[in-house]
Amino acid sequence: MVDIKEEEYINSIKKLTNKVDFLEEENQKLKDLILSAKKAMYGKKTEKAEYNQLNIFNEVEFDTDGEKEPDIEEIASYKRKKKSQEEKNKVKNDNFSNLEKVYVNYEVEDKICRICKGVCKCIGKVETERLKYQPEKLYIEVSVQETAACENKCEDENGKTIIKTAEKPESFLPKSIASNEFLAHIIASKYLYALPLYRQEYYFENHEINISRQTLSNWIINASKEFEVFYEYLKSELLKKEYIQADETTVTMIDKKFKESSKKTYMWLYQSGEVDKNIVIFEHQKTRASSNPVNFLGKYKFFLQTDGYTGYDKVNSAIRIYCMAHIRRKFIEIVSKLTQEQKKNSVAAKVIEYIEDIYKVEKKVKKIYEEDEEMKVEDFYELRKDYRTKKSLSIFKELNAYINEELDSVLPESNLGKAMVYAKKHLPSLNHVLNDGRLEIDNNSAERSIKAFVIGRKNWIFIVSKNGAKASSILYSILITAKSNNLKPEKYLVWLMENLILKRNSLENDFKDLLPWSDSIPYDIKRKT
Repeated sequence: MVDIKEEEYINSIKKLTNKVDFLEEENQKLKDLILSAKKAMYGKKTEKAEYNQLNIFNEVEFDTDGEKEPDIEEIASYKRKKKSQEEKNKVKNDNFSNLEKVYVNYEVEDKICRICKGVCKCIGKVETERLKYQPEKLYIEVSVQETAACENKCEDENGKTIIKTAEKPESFLPKSIASNEFLAHIIASKYLYALPLYRQEYYFENHEINISRQTLSNWIINASKEFEVFYEYLKSELLKKEYIQADETTVTMIDKKFKESSKKTYMWLYQSGEVDKNIVIFEHQKTRASSNPVNFLGKYKFFLQTDGYTGYDKVNSAIRIYCMAHIRRKFIEIVSKLTQEQKKNSVAAKVIEYIEDIYKVEKKVKKIYEEDEEMKVEDFYELRKDYRTKKSLSIFKELNAYINEELDSVLPESNLGKAMVYAKKHLPSLNHVLNDGRLEIDNNSAERSIKAFVIGRKNWIFIVSKNGAKASSILYSILITAKSNNLKPEKYLVWLMENLILKRNSLENDFKDLLPWSDSIPYDIKRKT
């Protein structure tokens, strides 16, 4: 029989042991919070898992894959076309080839030889190039329309003299003094180059031109209303795509009278995930509620790739894919706080090693596509699927097995425990990526697209009105869509205005020929790649 005192003693030990375990877990959580705060304030904002950062690879293993890479023919029947060194140098040095050259001649003023006093004759010329800048020129274009009357003084059926007036090009905003070119420049400056209207106002003041920010704002709002029909067309085309990526970010909206009250609202982004013919749609909403993606996507039944935000889960009809970069990010945050000695046996570092091996495969096949100018997009998708099947699939299996094996040995409430649970939950969805070469391994493309808005937000801080928010959604969508399709956004905007005027006058609502990849896009609007 066990003595009562001994039993109490054993229970006390169990209680103390449980308390120690609890306090250790709480202590680790607090340490993680402190380190996260320090990292956020003072650390580098990077997700690259470099050798010097992790120090967990042998140097040779870090620089190579550890095995001979198969030739392209071993995986699929595609030929890789390498760029010659001459072509590579041309890309690097051909930055100013399209600029006009203005020659300024400098002649020798004193042509008398100081020795014999004879005349010095020209024996050659030395040319030196400098990149010159001439500030933009604003001027008033006065349209002078000729009117003509019949020399025989003919009259119409109402007895009025026959008079003809010369036609002039119609402006995108007919009642505004702003030309299409100037309007496109104002819009691009604000939404593409993140130059707020008050800075544009100041810029024009320095050139002795007074244009108030209220006037600039009115032009932008009115232009966005004219662009709205094309924005809706882009949205309808996006929803036909079989692969969409989504993301969202915050933006502060304040009372129009600049009262202290303000509220956090959201700018949502939806874009097609394919390599080409990309469409990017921004949509402003008051909240981060799941009803927003549900209302936007409706009964969308294809692939939807996002981060781990559960609001997207309500889009029940979509096939969900998550983001490998978000999984990796959580482990990099952990490893960045470890000492070099701790990194050697770190579970988080081992997970990153697996993920980096997967990304090596992705980068390799993407490089093949970029260097082979003759490869079609469809062939690239097939090649990527073959690469993933032969090289990435085994890594995925090892990664999943490792996470399942180590999950029980980590503290559930620690940062590592949370990262492991997050990875276990979201990794299975990436099996779709292995089986479909169209799909990306992560949602980084959407994050890059929304970055234009984030950079602009740092400059203009907040949105003042619903009209301003809607205008931002429309204009960001058109500009970033143009940019993502390798067009010159400002020039595309001018061309789009001119063609929307024609559509407006003919009451035509088919805008297929105005899409950024249309054959009707002029050559000078396309960026050289």
